[in-house]
Amino acid sequence: MAQTKRTRWFIAGLFTIIFILEYSTPPEYVFDYLYIGPILLASSRLETAATFWTTLLAVVLTLLNLWVPYDQLASAPTIADSVNCGDGAGRYRVIKRSHPAQ
Repeated sequence: MAQTKRTRWFIAGLFTIIFILEYSTPPEYVFDYLYIGPILLASSRLETAATFWTTLLAVVLTLLNLWVPYDQLASAPTIADSVNCGDGAGRYRVIKRSHPAQ
């Protein structure tokens, strides 16, 4: 139980660091790929529901960075990178779930 609590706090800390990096720079700087670290950590050490919520939070924060904190829409390549990152995180979860032996 203590290990799970420590893992959750570690993941929250990683999300905080990535969040600060991502939202303190313009949308053209893509830090979205860093979210895969907490997702993989959650996948290997936490239950399926926690992995799902970790993945969902990463995808929402990734896509939200396209508009916040800037009033202008990001460029097409930046949008494509963000969608690919969010899609890749979701795809990893699907692959992981369909092959539980890995």
